[in-house]
Amino acid sequence: MTPRLWSVLTIVAVVVSGAAASPAAAAPPPVPAAPPTSSVATAPSSDGPQTTITGELRRFVVADLEGKRTTLSAVVTADGDAVQVQSADVADVPGGSTVTVSVAAAALGVTALDVDGGAAVSDVQVLDAPASLDRVAEIPAAPAPREVHLRSALLPGQTPAVIDLAQVNAAVVNASDYFSTSTAGKVSLAVVTQSDAGTFAGWGAPGTCSVDQAFGLLDWAAAQVGIVPVYGSGKHVVVQTPAYTECDELGMIMDIDDGGGIWINGATGAGELDPWVVAQALGHTLGLGSSHARMDCEGLVDGSAAECDTAYLGSAYDVMGLVLPQTGDHLGTPGPLNAAQLEVLALLDSTNAVWAIGPGTNTLQPVGGLTGVRFLRLAGVSDATYYVELRAAVGPDADLGATRLGCVGGVLDCTSAVFQPGVVIHRVDGDGATIGTETFLVEAAAQNPRNDNNAPPFVLAPGRSIVVEDGEFEIGVATSSPAGTATVTVKKGPGAAVHKPFGNYESVSATLGSVSLRGWAMDRDTRLSSYLWVSVGSKGQVVRANEARADLTRFYPEQGAFHGFDVKLDAAPGTHSVCVTVINTGPGANTALGCRAVTVPASGPPIGVLDWVTAVQGGVTFAGWALDPDTLASSYVLVEAGGQATYALANQPRPDIARFFPAYGAAHGFAGMLKTAPGTQKVCATAVNYGSGTHTSLGCMTVTVPDASPFGQLEQAAISQGKFTFRGWAIDPDVEGPVTMWIDADGRGLRTVLANQSRPDVGAAFPQAGPNHGFSGVVDVPPGAKNICVWGINNAGGINKSFGCRPVTA
Repeated sequence: MTPRLWSVLTIVAVVVSGAAASPAAAAPPPVPAAPPTSSVATAPSSDGPQTTITGELRRFVVADLEGKRTTLSAVVTADGDAVQVQSADVADVPGGSTVTVSVAAAALGVTALDVDGGAAVSDVQVLDAPASLDRVAEIPAAPAPREVHLRSALLPGQTPAVIDLAQVNAAVVNASDYFSTSTAGKVSLAVVTQSDAGTFAGWGAPGTCSVDQAFGLLDWAAAQVGIVPVYGSGKHVVVQTPAYTECDELGMIMDIDDGGGIWINGATGAGELDPWVVAQALGHTLGLGSSHARMDCEGLVDGSAAECDTAYLGSAYDVMGLVLPQTGDHLGTPGPLNAAQLEVLALLDSTNAVWAIGPGTNTLQPVGGLTGVRFLRLAGVSDATYYVELRAAVGPDADLGATRLGCVGGVLDCTSAVFQPGVVIHRVDGDGATIGTETFLVEAAAQNPRNDNNAPPFVLAPGRSIVVEDGEFEIGVATSSPAGTATVTVKKGPGAAVHKPFGNYESVSATLGSVSLRGWAMDRDTRLSSYLWVSVGSKGQVVRANEARADLTRFYPEQGAFHGFDVKLDAAPGTHSVCVTVINTGPGANTALGCRAVTVPASGPPIGVLDWVTAVQGGVTFAGWALDPDTLASSYVLVEAGGQATYALANQPRPDIARFFPAYGAAHGFAGMLKTAPGTQKVCATAVNYGSGTHTSLGCMTVTVPDASPFGQLEQAAISQGKFTFRGWAIDPDVEGPVTMWIDADGRGLRTVLANQSRPDVGAAFPQAGPNHGFSGVVDVPPGAKNICVWGINNAGGINKSFGCRPVTA
């Protein structure tokens, strides 16, 4: 049977401690300041009536079947009821605290596990915080293995099955070897007891998967082996059941803490359970968070300046990420724990790490060598910590660069790649010593093309550096280092001038009323398109260099193609100096690309813009502006749609046009209405030329014109004994009053009636029209008539509409 990689449901408790260059003319704005950092505010109480609940704050991590990790939080009351709350609203509260929270009253009835759910917390009060839950239990001088208790169990409705605890036992032994190797023997695990726990009657009726049930199962299993409470116990409980399908789609559920429970949901046969999945789950019960990566950051590559894509389990360097199998179905073998994980275990110290508080140079030994100074820890000025380490192909990392496979984009976008040896940087959002800390690989080698499987983007090559902390620090690797080591430098401030933006101002040209300029610009501190300050004479404005330039990707593949500019700006007649400056992002300063002189002609064809077109009943309305440089007078504009046309005189005031063309004044705006048939209409405007030049198209817009004709129904129409009897209803969208109904015989009018009779049913269907739209009557049929017809006479837009005809039979 194929192993189910994400079949372990783990409950573990998380503790969260919580001078710019300027052009010759108009000066560009200064370098934008970085936004201030702030803690997450609690949600406003806008979700209906509020209520308060008191209980223990517990945290758990959910991994769906694709491996994505989401941290969830719940408040568990003294009665065992659990209310899931938004994790961001209680981020600063230590897990295990007794709290009172205010949530929407409606949230109390919601218990189903939901990775996107949770009640918004409008207020939280900490009544009692745990004394020491920010680290795992103290590790004694002569460490002993940590207790692991294995239990098989059934849930209500499940058929008894033979559960193979031997494979779980073997997986625990595998995990113990891994953690012992990574921690120089200071952390290991051993199975102490294993037995059948029977049926968990406290689950309740089958068919549900709730927060209460998940916590209840783990607490029940823990109580059977004398671990009370599970939270913060320092001991581990693994309970295995046959597959419970109602929880199966969630994959894994983990409450991160020093000790805790693991629920193995299914995988009861030999060979079905991946040992590295169990090791990862036990890592969570030790207090470790997942190892992710941050990719394709919009700002600095460390994620400090803008948003990044989270590559879930995107690290293949340690067990808390994802190492893909080389062959078969089981996961591959990871390397040792990283520095941030050792710090959570209280095992990062002066024997293996250097704490950098400013500029300096340090030589790192390889992590896989398991001895010497292997880590550099840099505390950021914001709420972040950086860990620099050398992952060389030695010891447990010997397969790096050869067979160590991981998902470069994370499990949700898994591009399989060989993970390379070299210097890598982890960023932690927080102080780095908090239980549940998630680590993020920094895309330190962002210059490597993503499609090169032999060059994952996490290794910082010798001779290169990256800027972190919004430019506060620069981390670099020396071009050469002593054999088998890496020399790492930390510089204070923005670092090298390479962080200034650059580009090329390629050309500028002028036509009547405007200048056009072309070129490209980029900033290596961001993949986003740069902003430019462009000045024409004494007037300037910000434009975006976001046009596609495929030629740039040959030289700067990591930056993408969208860094070109090809813009047209209004300009008055005369000679102007047109200047371009690239506005800096991150460290560095603005960069001036230069100024060019250009002359805007004083005569020629008209210019202008069709600003907008709006569909109305019976036609369209429009507006814009037009100016002919050969005359100071207002120009005419021809507006056409659907075979109809009208001329509009552009003589309305447009002060904005006068600012750009002061010699021509403001009377150059036009607006009006054109009657058209209903349906989709393409509306085009043309400025009529005066003097030299030709007519100028101002553009076209497509709109849908509603049908303004009368509508309704001829419900009764009968001819009998020389009489035509009729009845129905009619509405004209253009008028509030009644529609005039025309009755004719072969085109000769017989009678008109008003559709003004009470019809409450019509009023209910069209409340905006009201109920008085019924009509009825009787007319004589003229001798020799062949057809009697009923028409609704149109008002304003639209056309007369036939409501139907009846033939006259002999």
